[in-house]
Amino acid sequence: MERFQAVLRLKIHPGKTEEFKRVVEDSVRIARANSPGTVRYDAFLNDDETEAVVHEAFLSPTARLEHIAALGNNFAAMLGIVDM
Repeated sequence: MERFQAVLRLKIHPGKTEEFKRVVEDSVRIARANSPGTVRYDAFLNDDETEAVVHEAFLSPTARLEHIAALGNNFAAMLGIVDM
């Protein structure tokens, strides 16, 4: 099986850093519980917490789609507080 990786660079909207952290924390919990094809899901903030890099790895491209579906509202919330 071929693994699929994604690296996302996100610019956090002003005043949304704490919300971003909560959404990421929830997303990690959801991924661990409901997305078995996700083998890596890490987010790193820059020093002033205005940008983040997210590293994701999946067992397959299909597993990534399943991961996005499992995140549901969290994925939508993330899109509302960052620019990719």
